[in-house]
Amino acid sequence: MARRKKDGGGAGEGANWMDTYGDMVTLLLTFFVLLFSMSTIDEVKWEALVGALSGTGNTIIPVMDIQSAVDAPIKLEINTATTRESKDPSDPDSSSEERDLQIFWELVNNLQTFINENDLNAELHPDPDTLTVIMRVTDNVFFDSGDATIKQVAYEILDELAQLFADNMPLISTVDIEGHTDTDPISNAMYTDNWDLSAKRATNTVRFLLRNEGVDETKLTPKGLSEFHPVAPNDTPQGKAANRRVDFVIQSITSM
Repeated sequence: MARRKKDGGGAGEGANWMDTYGDMVTLLLTFFVLLFSMSTIDEVKWEALVGALSGTGNTIIPVMDIQSAVDAPIKLEINTATTRESKDPSDPDSSSEERDLQIFWELVNNLQTFINENDLNAELHPDPDTLTVIMRVTDNVFFDSGDATIKQVAYEILDELAQLFADNMPLISTVDIEGHTDTDPISNAMYTDNWDLSAKRATNTVRFLLRNEGVDETKLTPKGLSEFHPVAPNDTPQGKAANRRVDFVIQSITSM
């Protein structure tokens, strides 16, 4: 009776998939062990693992402790010097608007200091939107009622005002000197009407200021506006007194 031949390849070839399966299971086991070890990390184990993976046994990476981070947070230091420098009007990195406002408020501050130091009966009305400041002076500071001749007692204050303008000419674009009156009519041998009176008051003020050589005549303009730009009702003595005034409308320079 003849012997049966053994099947030489069937069973062996069919079991090859188990090699791949075993490798996959081993890798998964290693992966989960690694995850477990990282979730319960120990500083010594972590250093050993990093050293093994990087190939440098001397590498030390500190483990982050949450409580330590809360107790000693990282401090952020802001260099405020750079911020301050950028606000300097001479800094080329600062915007032209910033430089213009810096110049404007410097001019306003100088004018207010002048008013305070001289106890001048005047008001400042700054407008940063237009870079214009109005210095409003009641007419009796410079003139007698119904007259455009500058009072002698006003010479000193006008001399100091002229020097103030001279010192601040680099900050000033223009100065309009406006004469204003109340609604009381005037007509005499010297002044035809309130237009004439207000215009001559403005012109005489400009001429006095120009006695100071530091004042740029091209920046000064006299304007007579009569009674038509009141700041108060003309139906009371107080309102009329407020309307009789000289306004110095000062425009500061701009970067453009």
